[in-house]
Amino acid sequence: MTYFSQPEIANSTPPARQSAYRPRRTTHQLLRLWCFYQFSKQILPLLPGRPAADLSNNCVVDYADLDIMANEWLDKGAAVVADLYRDDDVDAKDFAVLADAWLEQLLWP
Repeated sequence: MTYFSQPEIANSTPPARQSAYRPRRTTHQLLRLWCFYQFSKQILPLLPGRPAADLSNNCVVDYADLDIMANEWLDKGAAVVADLYRDDDVDAKDFAVLADAWLEQLLWP
C-alpha cells in the first residue's frame, strides 16, 4: 500500500547521491586565500565608516569586542587595544563608548 496519490511519484526512484569527494585546493588557490587574508587584516581597520569601538575588526560591535575589553579590563599603558576613550587605561569610560556603539556595523556594498 502506498501513501502517494499519484502513481508516477510512487514508482519513481530517488535521485543519485552526489559524490562526497572534494578536490584539494591548489597552490594558486591557497596563495589567493592567504593574500586576501593579509589584505583584509591590514585594510579592515582603515575602512571609512567602520565603528570606532570595533576591536575585533569584524565590522560589527558585538560580544567579540566585549571579550577583548574584558580581557584587558583595568590594564594601563599605551599598547592597550581596548582603550577607546584614549586615556591609557581600560575602565568604565571605555565601556561606555563600547555600550554606545553596541551592534553598530559596517555593511558591505
